[in-house]
This record gives sequence, C-alpha cells and structure tokens, in this order.
Amino acid sequence: MMKRITVFVASILFAFNPIFSQNGLDFDGTDDRIDCGTDTSVMISGKTITLEAWIYPTAWKTNIFDGNIICKEDNKSNYGYMMRCGAGGKLNFAYGDGSWHELNSAGTVLTLNTWQHVAGSYDGTKLRLYVNGVAVDSASGTGGITASNAANLEIGCHLTYTRYFQGMIDEVRIWNSARSASLIKANYNKELCSRDKTLRAYYKFNQGKAGLTNFSVKSLTDLSGYNNTGTLTGFTLSGSSSNWLKGATLIRDVFNGTVTTSRCDYMFSPSNKFKWTATGVYYDTIQTFMGCDSAIKVNLTIKKSTSKTIKAYACTSYTSPSGIYTWTTSGTYTDYLRNSINCDSIITVILKIGGGRDSIEPAVCKSYTTPSGKYTFTQSGSYNDTLVDFRGCDSIILINLTILKATYAKIYPNVCHTYTTPSGKHTYTQTGVYMDTMVNYYGCDSFISIELKIRKTSNTINRTACYNYTSPSGKHIWTISGVYQDTIPNAFGCDSALTINLTINSATFSNIQTTECRSYVSPGKKKIWTKTGIYKDTLTNYKGCDSIITVDLTINTVNTGVTASGSTLTASSSATGYQWLNCELLHAKINGETNKTFTAVKTGYYAVEVTENACKDTSTCYKITISGVQNPEKIIPFHIVPNPGDGKYEIELNNSAGDISIDVHNITGKMILHKESSSTDTIAFDLQAPSGVYWVTLRQGDNVSCQKLVHR
Repeated sequence: MMKRITVFVASILFAFNPIFSQNGLDFDGTDDRIDCGTDTSVMISGKTITLEAWIYPTAWKTNIFDGNIICKEDNKSNYGYMMRCGAGGKLNFAYGDGSWHELNSAGTVLTLNTWQHVAGSYDGTKLRLYVNGVAVDSASGTGGITASNAANLEIGCHLTYTRYFQGMIDEVRIWNSARSASLIKANYNKELCSRDKTLRAYYKFNQGKAGLTNFSVKSLTDLSGYNNTGTLTGFTLSGSSSNWLKGATLIRDVFNGTVTTSRCDYMFSPSNKFKWTATGVYYDTIQTFMGCDSAIKVNLTIKKSTSKTIKAYACTSYTSPSGIYTWTTSGTYTDYLRNSINCDSIITVILKIGGGRDSIEPAVCKSYTTPSGKYTFTQSGSYNDTLVDFRGCDSIILINLTILKATYAKIYPNVCHTYTTPSGKHTYTQTGVYMDTMVNYYGCDSFISIELKIRKTSNTINRTACYNYTSPSGKHIWTISGVYQDTIPNAFGCDSALTINLTINSATFSNIQTTECRSYVSPGKKKIWTKTGIYKDTLTNYKGCDSIITVDLTINTVNTGVTASGSTLTASSSATGYQWLNCELLHAKINGETNKTFTAVKTGYYAVEVTENACKDTSTCYKITISGVQNPEKIIPFHIVPNPGDGKYEIELNNSAGDISIDVHNITGKMILHKESSSTDTIAFDLQAPSGVYWVTLRQGDNVSCQKLVHR
C-alpha cells in the first residue's frame, strides 16, 4: 500500500506523499476467510456506521449477496452489518435491527481484475455507496443498528451460508461513525497514520512476503487500538493465490521532526539501528504505532569523556578518587568523575593491597625452615609465611614445599665369583640379600636392596662309554674307568666344575654255527649270505658297545633240475623226497605223484618240489603237451633272493629278453602284487603282506614259471 506521512519539525509542519506498494490477501472464493472475533468494539449499534475496503475481484458470484467483503450478521435475529458484491459488478451495503435494511447499486459499478475502493455508510437517515471516493448510490433508512455477539466479524465470508469473496482484499476499515463524502474522498487512497476513537477495526494487510511461502503468517493485525486480531482460515499461504500478494497502491504520510541534542562519547539513534560517535547531522526513521514512517533529523554534538590510569598502594583498604568505593583486594578498578564538559572522567586504578605476594618451591630432605624462621615443616604441602616489606605491609610467601624422601631400589646382580656394592663399601662372595646406601639425585639417602646371585656352579655326573670318553669341555679323552674333573661355562657364562664318574666298557665276542637252505640273513639283518663260509657281523650289546659275532655258515642247495621226455618229467636230483605240482592250480600237489619221475596225462604246466639235504625247493614250471614237450630252454629260469625273506626281494633272471609280468598270490589264490618289467638281469619288488607262503609267477609270452616264496 502507499502511505502519506505528515512531518513535524519543531513548530514547522510540512509533508510529502511517497507512494508505497504494500501487501494484500488473496481469497480463493471457496474456503478462505478471516475470523476477527466478536469484541464489543465491533458490536456496533445505533444510527452511524461506515465500512471501507480495497478489493480486487477476480470473479463474480451469481448473486450480489454471495460475495461477502465484510460481514457481522446474526442471521437468526437479523442483527449486525455487512458489505457485499456480485451479480456482474454490483455493490451492496446493509444493516439489521431485527429486519434487514439494504442498499444495492442500481447498476454495475465494479470491475474485475482491478483494484478499487468500496465504502458503505449510514447516518440514521440515508444509506450511501461509494466507489473510489465517489458516491454511486443512496437510499433512505430508518431505525438503528442492533448489536449482536452471536456472530463473529468475518472478512471475505458469510460463514452461516458459506458465501465467499473471490479476489484480493486490502485496507479494511470499520467505523462506528458515518464518514462524510469529503472524508471518504480525502482518505480512500491513503493509509491512516493516526488513530480515531470511532475507528473500531483497521487492517492494513501489510504482512507476509508477496507470493512466497508464508505458512507462519496466519493472523491479521488490527491497528485501531482495539486488538481485533483476525485469524486466517483455509489459506494455502504459498504461491500466487490464497496467499499474501502485492496489494493496492496507497499514499502514506511521512512525519518529519528535528531533534537537537548533545551526548557524551556516542548516541544510539531513535530506531536503535545506528550508533553515532561524532558530532554531526544525522537522519533516522522509525515507525509509528499505526505502521507509518516518522523521519527524524538529529543535530548531534558529541562530547568526549576523558580517561586516566593511576597506580595505588595500601596495606588493607583504598578509597577511590570519587569517594564512592572502598576496595580491599588488589586488582584493576574503574572510577568515574565529571570532567569540565560534564562528561565522564574515567579513572583506571591499578591497586595493590597489602605487601607483595610471592611463591617459592623448595625441595629438601627431611625438613624445611621458612624464610621468617618461624616454622619448620617435615611434610610436603603448601604453606604460608609472612615477612614485612619496605612499606611496612605484610608480604605473604606461598611455599609449595616438597620434602624429598629417601628412595628405595632393588637390583639383581649375577656374578661369577665376587661382587662389590654400588657404594664400593662392601664385597660379597656368597649368594644372598644385602643392603647398601648411597646419596640420590636430590642429596637424600638411597637404600638399595641387593639380591645377589653368585653364578659359579659345580655338579657330579655319571657317564658310561665304549672304549673311550671325551670330556664335556672337549679338552680330555679318557680310556680307563675312573673319577675325573672337567670345567665348562654354565648358562651365566661362569665356571661349572664337573666331577665325572666314568665307566669305560669294551666290545663282546660270540660264535654261531648254522646250516641253512639256499641263503642266510645275518644277525644284524644287513647282509644275505648264499654261500658256505665263515662270516662276521656286528650288533650292539646291552652296554651299548659292539657285539662281534662270528658265523660258521653252511649253505645247502637243492638240485631242482628236470629232464623231459615226451609227456614224462624226471627230477635230476637223487633226493630223499619228491612231490609233483600243478603250476596252473597255484602249485597244487598232484596226489600220488611223489616219485622221481612224473608222466602227465594232459597238457599243462608242472613242477617238482625236491627235498634234499633237509631243504626243500621247487623247480621251474614245465609245459607238457600230449603231442610233445615244450623246449625246456624256453622256460623262464629265475631265483628269488632272499627266500625266505622279510619284504624286499630280487628276482634273478638269466638274461631273459622281452617283457615279463610278475604275479604274487597267497595260498588261497588271491593276487597280492602285479608288476610289469623289461629287465634282463634282476627285478626288485616289495611285498607288504602278512607272513606266510606265497607263489611268484613269471609270464613271458606263452611261457610261465612259478616258485614258492616264504615271507616272514
């Protein structure tokens, strides 16, 4: 809105008319309204009333009574007053005294989408309508307005019938007087800047931020002085509708005044926006209680305060230069006098009460005597002592005393022979706990507990050796049993004296005479002998020395040769026993065939088990065909060494060329081992199986040879 401000300068009055665009409130015509309560100030009765408002209608309601601008009507009793518009641009004003008295404009007097001022008045005889300060219609009236508190004052709505105004409203005024045409004309386009006791409600609508979010601005301020604050209901309060928007353009009077004054050091402006610290002419603006501006010219003279700093001393108390204050503690104080231009003379007093204060931090052994000689302390702590300074005042000394105690320590020396204590006063040669005393860093006793270890050691050991013994130090070799002495470093690097009870043991000798079949494994299990002779083997006896055994060995062999003639096989040996075997049935015995000669009745592989010289051995397998006998040279000759044995075996071949397969079966016929080889000399194999008798079968092409293996 635009405001005109009348300015007063002392006894001179002048004015200028700045134009201000302020805010209004947009009503959506559906549910937007302002409830202004029912205070007695707006319960107008009698024969005078004036209603005013600026409106910006954006749509017309069908009936003139539908677009309520101002309404306070008790519909049940027909009391109150209202101003409305509608029906294509007509204006309505009415009051009630039990029945309604209304004035409708004869024709269209209002325009859509345009700001226009509307007013309705009643003076006891006539009802009048005004648009933009000009009377547009009138009618005679009688009776008076009857007040009612049954209905609240509403802006933009008749709540009983939900009749809403659509558009913007600004600058609403409700008077309990009949404003003349000249007053309405003179003031319709101005904001009011002074109060009138007949102005019962006055809403400038200069609130919120136009077109922005105004969720917190939900009340409408009444500037009449009667505090008929309105409550906004239904408004969205954001965007370009149902919100605070740019209002009508009105004139605001500005009141000007001049103030001449002087201040010391500075002055705050009437608005408190400025702080002026120099002489000069200044301008400030404040708002009146009616929301209008008051421009003030200030002719200001700034006078300067003076200042001074003094130092003062007193034993107990000090009175300030002004005589106002008495201080009893040291510190920096401020006192005020008046200078020659009647401003403050600021005096800073740096005050010292009493004698000097000081602090010391002695650290002594056992006890301490204070500087005054009055006190002796034996415990650490904070103490006060008092001396007299050169002014005759007490000088207080704070003593932060530390009584240094004797210190205690433990050490754990390890030495080989003798130990001298840190003080040098004592020497010890035996392990033990000892005490020593020194002077510490502070000059007090330092007591040292010494847990001394003399680390030389001695020990007796018993040793047994074969032939000779090398002492632990490596320095001696003894070959005779006896008691000897040796010295070695112990874990602490000291001598360890050893007494050695030494027993020297020698080797033992024994003889064995034995007869074996085919081969013999030496007692130490390291050698296999296959020929008759005298052999030596070495074991370890129960004393851990060599046990040398001489073995007189006789090896008996069995002649397993066989000659073939037709289907008859003949053993070459003149043995004591024969047993012919069927090789294809895992060397199964052939019943009744125990003679030197065997005649086959069907084609197959056959061998003979020969008992000779208390030994048994089995020939190789021979293939017999009924039409003839296979050439024996094609039978694979081989020997198993050792046999008997304990797991590691070699098959000795007679340069048999070609690939050979080896199968080992137990006596039940289960295959235990299978191996392929192309060796022409020896074939080694390991048998990991329980002790027992096994059959070893060699195959080369169509040729097969079998032998029995005793596995121990």
